[in-house]
Amino acid sequence: MDEPLQYLTNDPRRLGMRLGDGLWVRLVDIPAALSARRYPVDVDVVLEITDDLLPDSGGVFRLRGNPDTATCEPTTDTPTCASTPPP
Repeated sequence: MDEPLQYLTNDPRRLGMRLGDGLWVRLVDIPAALSARRYPVDVDVVLEITDDLLPDSGGVFRLRGNPDTATCEPTTDTPTCASTPPP
């Protein structure tokens, strides 16, 4: 868009223009990222995560969490679900 008004205001969203925020994030330390979160319900799941760009960051992990604490550790258990990042 070649609309200079959006650059002259502190909050261009209030102009009613349609802006889209986008952010791509690649997690390289899955256990640390998932352990740092808190989950609104009890969670006990085995995840298989693959990453073609950074294969060493993937693996099979057991995630256990609740509103107070969370742990995520590598495991040899069978995955409950799998995730592959977009290309």
